[in-house]
Amino acid sequence: MKNLRSLSASCIILLLVTYNSHMTNIIVQVESGILSYSLEIQ
Repeated sequence: MKNLRSLSASCIILLLVTYNSHMTNIIVQVESGILSYSLEIQ
Protein backbone atom coordinates (compact mmCIF):
# COMPACT_ATOMS: atom_id res chain seq x y z
CA MET A 1 0.00 0.00 0.00
CA LYS A 2 2.82 2.38 0.84
CA ASN A 3 4.26 1.87 -2.65
CA LEU A 4 0.90 2.71 -4.22
CA ARG A 5 0.62 5.94 -2.25
CA SER A 6 4.07 7.15 -3.27
CA LEU A 7 3.26 6.23 -6.86
CA SER A 8 0.04 8.27 -6.85
CA ALA A 9 1.87 11.14 -5.14
CA SER A 10 4.54 11.20 -7.87
CA CYS A 11 1.78 11.06 -10.50
CA ILE A 12 0.11 14.12 -8.95
CA ILE A 13 3.45 15.96 -8.84
CA LEU A 14 4.10 15.08 -12.48
CA LEU A 15 0.62 16.31 -13.39
CA LEU A 16 1.18 19.61 -11.56
CA VAL A 17 4.56 20.15 -13.22
CA THR A 18 3.10 19.40 -16.65
CA TYR A 19 0.16 21.74 -16.00
CA ASN A 20 2.46 24.51 -14.76
CA SER A 21 4.81 24.24 -17.74
CA HIS A 22 1.78 24.27 -20.06
CA MET A 23 0.51 27.46 -18.42
CA THR A 24 4.00 28.97 -18.66
CA ASN A 25 4.05 28.13 -22.38
CA ILE A 26 0.73 29.92 -22.89
CA ILE A 27 1.95 32.98 -20.94
CA VAL A 28 5.18 33.10 -22.95
CA GLN A 29 3.28 32.84 -26.24
CA VAL A 30 0.87 35.62 -25.21
CA GLU A 31 3.69 37.89 -24.04
CA SER A 32 5.75 37.34 -27.19
CA GLY A 33 2.61 38.03 -29.23
CA ILE A 34 2.02 41.30 -27.39
CA LEU A 35 5.69 42.21 -27.80
CA SER A 36 5.71 41.64 -31.57
CA TYR A 37 2.38 43.48 -31.87
CA SER A 38 3.68 46.56 -30.04
CA LEU A 39 6.86 46.44 -32.16
CA GLU A 40 4.75 46.45 -35.34
CA ILE A 41 2.85 49.53 -34.16
CA GLN A 42 6.04 51.56 -33.65
